[in-house]
Amino acid sequence: MLNLLPLLHVQASVNELNAELAPHSAPNRRFSRANWALCVLSGLLLGSALANIIAPPADKALAEDEAPALGESHSAE
Repeated sequence: MLNLLPLLHVQASVNELNAELAPHSAPNRRFSRANWALCVLSGLLLGSALANIIAPPADKALAEDEAPALGESHSAE
């Protein structure tokens, strides 16, 4: 997560350079409705994936006694 910290300095430098080279251009500092919709959908997908990892559905989870041993395949009997 801390890998993003150096990018803050880079982004500030790029913003300054852009302000010098194109002072009258629109800064585009807001999210559009499509950006917000994709953020919400991505968040729901990520939340669903994390919830499935943390607490898998009961009908899909194998109990420890049902789990196949190493090297054995799990076949329906």
